[in-house]
Amino acid sequence: MPNNPFTFTIAIIGAGPAGLILSHALHHLSASLPHITLTQHIYEKQTSITTQIGAGLAFWPHCVRILDQLDLLQGTQHFAVPLHKIHQLDSHGHPLVGASDFYDRLRDALMYAGG
Repeated sequence: MPNNPFTFTIAIIGAGPAGLILSHALHHLSASLPHITLTQHIYEKQTSITTQIGAGLAFWPHCVRILDQLDLLQGTQHFAVPLHKIHQLDSHGHPLVGASDFYDRLRDALMYAGG
């Protein structure tokens, strides 16, 4: 048990987008609270960065808001392509979701216009 009651060790499981964003947020939190010591450990089963041809990452409006609040959004914009249309099909090829204004409606529902 640490001598300082304001010392915390945090385990982050997974170095995917959520784990790395959490690590970044905790880093900023510990910098803004000098009386608290946060030590973090990230655990990832992959031994190296893997790439998958054709794989993509979509940021929903609530994720864009978080990236913006952490000052990370601007760094993604040079390689990001906005999605304006989505079609999701069931196993028989029938549409589940299909609206050209899907992301606009989702953004409006979450009340975030973003950076």
